[in-house]
Order: sequence, then structure tokens, then C-alpha cells
Amino acid sequence: MQINRANYSVIALCIAVFFNGILIFADAAGEEPIIPILMLLLISELGLIISLAGVYYGAKQLTNDGVNIKTIAVIVACASLGLMLGYKGYVLWQSLGLST
Repeated sequence: MQINRANYSVIALCIAVFFNGILIFADAAGEEPIIPILMLLLISELGLIISLAGVYYGAKQLTNDGVNIKTIAVIVACASLGLMLGYKGYVLWQSLGLST
């Protein structure tokens, strides 16, 4: 059975939005986050990887099917969420004080 890869970028976008929401609500709790810091780091890095995969599959779909406004919007949204998740991961890493 062949899997339709046309929706991979949309699925990646939904997962990245969900992970970004988790990071926002966990950080909004105040001084001490609700979720442990290492779990937040894992969520941010996994979300970054998933959103970059969404950009890759969206660009692949764009080259195969031609220019489509929906695909371009999904690629831009995945890229911006990837940047946000990467930045949040960097800030969390800096808050641990483990930078060299």
C-alpha cells in the first residue's frame, strides 16, 4: 500500500503548533516550569526536527506539483515555527548554565 506524502507538511505543522503550545504554557507558569527543563528541551528539539521535515516535504511537494499558495503557506509556517522552537530550545539550554 502506497502512503500519500502530500499531507506530511500539514501534519508536521500541526505537531509543531502543539509542541509550541506546550512550551508556551509550561513557561507561563512563572518561576518554576510545570514540566522539567530537560523534557522541555526534548520537546523543543523534536519540534524543530519535525518542522524542518515539514519544510522539506513541503518543498518537495512544491517542486513536484507546482506552485500552490497552500503549500507555500505551510512551508513558511513550518519554517517560522522551527525557528521559534529552536530559539526556545537555545534559551532553555542557556538557562541551565551548561553552555561552553
